[in-house]
Amino acid sequence: MLDHNDYPVAGVAVTYPQADVDAGGTTRLVAAVRAAAAALSARLGRGHR
Repeated sequence: MLDHNDYPVAGVAVTYPQADVDAGGTTRLVAAVRAAAAALSARLGRGHR
């Protein structure tokens, strides 16, 4: 996540047993993590200078 100055302030991660998730599931997890990080960055003021 980035703050209003585009500095990293935190990270978002997910862990899971790889054997339990197929390639499509991995793609969906990556998209969900990216969306969460973008939403949190927006709440921290990124893009609002």
